[in-house]
Amino acid sequence: MRIKKAEKYKNECEEITNKIIEILNLDSEKSFILYEFDKDLEKQEKIKELTCEIRKYFASSYWNGINEKNTIRPHLTIVRNLLKAQGYLFINKTFIYNTDETKIKTTRYYVIKK
Repeated sequence: MRIKKAEKYKNECEEITNKIIEILNLDSEKSFILYEFDKDLEKQEKIKELTCEIRKYFASSYWNGINEKNTIRPHLTIVRNLLKAQGYLFINKTFIYNTDETKIKTTRYYVIKK
């Protein structure tokens, strides 16, 4: 029987997951705000740089953020799929983000280890 990538590369998968969580820089509630994530191009680029490693160690052939060019937020799709594959819950809640000028309706994502 064929060994799954998740079993074969368990340590590598954990290492990549830890890198993603470090890039996200979760707050004290283990969450991040979509508005801030969308504005932070450096975080997005760091996640995109990990796609080669993700393809190698994860069964990611069906993940839209890696394979499709027309995904609206490929960085978010990659994070969501990777964390779910590693046994994390990815919960979203509507959130009002206060900037200096206005209030913006966005999403807060909670990342919880099962």
